[in-house]
Amino acid sequence: VAFQKGATPETVVVDEETNFGVWGGKEYIPKNYDGKFRGPVTLREALAQSLNIPSVKVLLEFAGIPDSIAFAEMLGITTLKDPSSYGPALVLGGGEVRLLDMTSSYGVFATEGKKALPVSILRVADTKGNVLQENQNTPIRVISPALAKQITSILSDNSARTPVFGPNSPLLIPNYSVAVKTGTTQEYKDAWTIGYTKDIAVGVWAGNNDGTPAIRDAAVMLAAPIWSQFMRQVLPTIR
Repeated sequence: VAFQKGATPETVVVDEETNFGVWGGKEYIPKNYDGKFRGPVTLREALAQSLNIPSVKVLLEFAGIPDSIAFAEMLGITTLKDPSSYGPALVLGGGEVRLLDMTSSYGVFATEGKKALPVSILRVADTKGNVLQENQNTPIRVISPALAKQITSILSDNSARTPVFGPNSPLLIPNYSVAVKTGTTQEYKDAWTIGYTKDIAVGVWAGNNDGTPAIRDAAVMLAAPIWSQFMRQVLPTIR
């Protein structure tokens, strides 16, 4: 949404301790995962490195909460209903979402801006191979190819994420250009890794089914290895 409103991957924000005011009855002063601050960073660096403070600044100063929720709904997120119920923590996982919705939404970037509703049955055929019913889910364009390509360029930029994740993290799939993002919610209840190529979008959630916190580790250590192993197996089979 920020890019739609004129920001670019080269736009600079400052990663520093910031008090974003009172939300939910208390002051909101988020931290980065590693507790460090990096000063001025571009939006490319901030997104690729999953920096929390710049993400909140982009939400509040560039994109706006209502417009961001509307954009998420357009992509396929079905659980964020009332914009007034959310504050700046929305951009750091402060709104519950479904794995299928998230993966389908990333699929919009994979198809350079076209949305296709998720389906579980592609076709039904009889024993002779005659097709009795076939999915007619025609993708529709919801964002511009240029916007989708901007996101893909950032999320596939291994050099940009290296300062936080290292050069050989599970997010790097050798011989393939793969866009990918991790996310870890507060108190380590949810670990996410979602990524895509032009042919496939794959999402992994790791956590406890009863909502209790998982082991205190980031998604790159919990969900990313599962995602990476799957991608390394499936990508060579796609023609």
